[in-house]
Amino acid sequence: MHEGAVQSKALTQAVGARLLTDYGQFIPSALAGSAARLYSRFGLANSANPFFNTVVTNVPGPQQPLYFCGTRMVTTYGMGPIGDGLGLIHGVFSYCGQITIAATSCRKQMPDPAFYAKCLQDSFDEMKAATLGGSKIGKPAGPGALPAEAAV
Repeated sequence: MHEGAVQSKALTQAVGARLLTDYGQFIPSALAGSAARLYSRFGLANSANPFFNTVVTNVPGPQQPLYFCGTRMVTTYGMGPIGDGLGLIHGVFSYCGQITIAATSCRKQMPDPAFYAKCLQDSFDEMKAATLGGSKIGKPAGPGALPAEAAV
């Protein structure tokens, strides 16, 4: 995973992060939508094994507060598209020093998304405790409360 992340980061730096985030300007939405419909209609996902069935994508957001009609935005969440052969996508969003993870999944592949979210939160808590030397500092205040560093 580390090697893949290093290679991805090198590609991003070579091509430019801005260009990658603006790729939509090169593919008109009507064309992309038509391609997706044809892909599904002809069952192309059934004719070849996909290279992957999950995606984790980082969506960096602004680190300064945003406002709408004078009201401060508290956090941001999102979802990703699920298509033939792709059963799980994780959108990792950042905003004002906070990270949220939004998992969108195929119900057949993941029948209990709440359990999956709990597993992600438990893993985060374990990693946090390990990096803090077993300290319980920053433990969630109560049911449903999330540490300031992450929300799942």
